[in-house]
Amino acid sequence: MRLPRRDLIALLVLPFVAAALTHGPGGTTRGVILRALLPVSVLYLSLRLCSGVCLPARAGRRDPAGAIRSALPHEKPPRDGIGDRLIDPLTRLPNARFLFVSFQEEVDRATRYRGPLSLIELDVDGFGEINNRYGYPAGDRILRGVARAIRSQLRSCDSCVRYASDEFIITVPGVGKDGIEAVKARVAAAIANHKFVVAGGQPLIVTASLGWATFPEDGRSFEALIAVADARMYGKRFAGREGPREAGGYQRFSGRRDVPVN
Repeated sequence: MRLPRRDLIALLVLPFVAAALTHGPGGTTRGVILRALLPVSVLYLSLRLCSGVCLPARAGRRDPAGAIRSALPHEKPPRDGIGDRLIDPLTRLPNARFLFVSFQEEVDRATRYRGPLSLIELDVDGFGEINNRYGYPAGDRILRGVARAIRSQLRSCDSCVRYASDEFIITVPGVGKDGIEAVKARVAAAIANHKFVVAGGQPLIVTASLGWATFPEDGRSFEALIAVADARMYGKRFAGREGPREAGGYQRFSGRRDVPVN
């Protein structure tokens, strides 16, 4: 490793300057000061020599959520260790770990600025049947297509994670109950209009069920909000067939999300 020229000059010259000033006229005071500063300077230069990097003036906190959020619009974010742990390998969306890191930050921001924050839960309709009929590789292609359709409808500040097998959770900051229905409708339409293809080039129409919740009206924690979104999603899915399923939706949530898929 090469030491920068200015550091090499300082390392060689500083002891001689200190000695000259110490024995010069009025050098007692200056000598005391320089003798105090000299070990610090030498230690600094030694650390630079050993590490090969500049010591930062102010150490910033590592923010893995911020780093991965900057990669959201891209299909293939940088493959660093932190990013790989926060990315679902199939869809290239952030995974549940990212959600746990980032959602509390969004809640804190909404609280600080007194702004709305909404959450959408999305399940692919009949995904188990798709896997059984067309095979798991086809199911994987369906999930990647759903991820692309969702991403096409989101802003740069929104985030979508693959939470479980066929379940996605979208975080929409700055949008409250008056605007979240429009976002939900756009996402649902994008999935329904997406051109999905299974074995042999056969086209397949895929739909999804969505439910939403808004902070702070529907709850102040992720658990409370996702329970409300889950109940609304399943209430609409079963409406007209078995009637509203508010309680059933909540039971499904509390039992399944103990162990996310990723």
